[in-house]
Formats: sequence, structure tokens, C-alpha cells
Amino acid sequence: MSSVTTALGASAPARTFEHAGKVYTISRVSQAMKSALEQWVVDCELAAMRKSLTAAEFRDVVREVRADVGKGVYSFYGPRTRAAMASPAGAVKFAALVFGCSEEEMERVAAARKLEVKALLEVTLAESLPKAEADGKEGGAAEAGGEAEANGPNG
Repeated sequence: MSSVTTALGASAPARTFEHAGKVYTISRVSQAMKSALEQWVVDCELAAMRKSLTAAEFRDVVREVRADVGKGVYSFYGPRTRAAMASPAGAVKFAALVFGCSEEEMERVAAARKLEVKALLEVTLAESLPKAEADGKEGGAAEAGGEAEANGPNG
């Protein structure tokens, strides 16, 4: 493990969680998870807009979204991703990334074990992210325990 990983606190052992005979390895939040969630938010927003726009209008929207990505609007700590994490679908998506399973599977696990999933997500977020980054920026990811919708980032 690199010294950077160790310094950031990501070297601690992963937690495990058993449900219905399956053992999940709950990973600390990685840059890959953050990036996957950010991309999911962009994809969901573009998919929702595409339905109601002409091809030319959609191209303009894509340019605007790309500019917003560059400005950090869709970054893990940005307003769009934080809002998505506060939605049921975003919370489930984030929990699925942390638990290493599909969104559909996470919905079933969270529905059955809401409080435990929520607690594990809260602890994982607290341990994974530097305090300065997490202060005042708690999203609804810990709310995934039981929120079982998959309608995109606006739930």
C-alpha cells in the first residue's frame, strides 16, 4: 500500500456484512467510487433531458454540462452530486458502490436491513473522507438503508 493511501487512512481493513448467506466487503470510499457516482449523476441528468429536447438543443445542453463538470458542479462534493446522494436513487447507487453490488441487490439488502446499512455507510463515509471535506457536506447516502427507488438522481 502506498504512503499516500496510508496517510489518507485508506489502509484500514475493510468491513464485512452478511445478509441472506452472502458476505459483502464494504470498501472505504475510493476515488473510483467518487468518479463513478459523479458520472452516474451526469448520465442520469442527460438521459432525463434528452427525452424532451431536439438533437440541436441536446448538443447545447451537453456542452453546458461539460462546462459544469469542469467547474466542479458534478464533483463528489459539488451541488449536483450531493443532491443526488440525498435522493433515494442516488443513495442506493452510492451504497451499491460501497458494498460492491448492483443497485437492485442493494435495494433488497437495504430494505431488509435499513438501520445496519445506514450505520455502515455513515461509519464508512466518516472513516474514508477527510473531516474537512465531510464537514457540512453529508449527503443522503447513509439514507440508502431502505430507500429503494431507482428513478435517477432526483428520485
